[in-house]
This record gives sequence, structure tokens and C-alpha cells, in this order.
Amino acid sequence: MSHAEAEMASPMSARTILIVDDDRDVGEILQKVILEQTDYRAMWIAESDLVLFAAPHLRPALILLDYKLPAM
Repeated sequence: MSHAEAEMASPMSARTILIVDDDRDVGEILQKVILEQTDYRAMWIAESDLVLFAAPHLRPALILLDYKLPAM
């Protein structure tokens, strides 16, 4: 199976990067750069409590996490 075939066979969530940051500017910039410069989908979540529900369903390939989120 070629790389392209493997990518097509994999779920879309495997091509998703989840951005978790309460700073709107940081979240929007990271999302924009990922969308413009890579083949990945980028999802930005600003509220830490939503991440706990969203991440298991999204199953992202990568999570970029602000380690100083309030309420974490």
C-alpha cells in the first residue's frame, strides 16, 4: 500500500491537530499556520473543560496544549 493509499484509508481524525489555548491570538495564529502550511486539519479549543470531552471523539494525531490553562 502506498503512502497516499494509507492516508486515504486512515480516519480523518488521524490528520487533525488539536490546539488547546485560552489565548485567542495564539489559538488563531496556530490554527492559521497549520491550515496554510500543512495537510492537517486544525481545531482550536479555548476552554479546558471542553477538551476533556472533545479529544476522545476527535482522536487527534497531535495535541498542542497550553500547560498553564485555568481550571486544569
